[in-house]
Amino acid sequence: MKIEAHKTIGISFRMLSLCCLIGVASASGQTSTELASKYSQVAAYEIRPGILMTAKYADDGQVCEMVIEKRHETPAKTDLGSAIPRPMVKQLTDELVPAAERGQPTKRYFKGDAESTISGGVEDRESDFENVSIKVVGTISQSCDSGDEVIVIRWKKRACVASKSVASDSPKAGKQNEKKGSSKEASTVDPATGNLRVTVPLATTKPSH
Repeated sequence: MKIEAHKTIGISFRMLSLCCLIGVASASGQTSTELASKYSQVAAYEIRPGILMTAKYADDGQVCEMVIEKRHETPAKTDLGSAIPRPMVKQLTDELVPAAERGQPTKRYFKGDAESTISGGVEDRESDFENVSIKVVGTISQSCDSGDEVIVIRWKKRACVASKSVASDSPKAGKQNEKKGSSKEASTVDPATGNLRVTVPLATTKPSH
């Protein structure tokens, strides 16, 4: 009877250890490489406490688009509000894309320095310049959280490229791509249109002697 008891305890202990190992293996799968193989990566910067700027880049590494919005979860608190004070909107815009970089305005506005459109409680203000366009979207209501919520800055003469993942940029991935050789199809992104371009090489045959 004692031997059977020891056997039962031993089997239970082994089953518990196996479950723990499976749990650890599952948790360790959430690495940056694993996530990058499933999802597109974005570059985000906290330009003010609780305010994030997400950037996209052109082929030459220069920024081509910026999106500014509030971050809801911070170490200090969870803030469900989305409004950014208008004085800060102007401050951030002048800081990220100064007047000298924008170029001259491409149109004259009836009031202020932007064209405003209001529909269904949503206000869309757009300013157009030689080099960039600036759009500010917000809400208009009686609630205390109404105001500017999203700022979008786009550079006209820079074409954004598709985001790259860690897996595709890693040296291991590069070596694997080299092993594939040039005999297989290659794909690139057209910077002008953003369309995917696929190049398929023609098969060649050696002349027989």
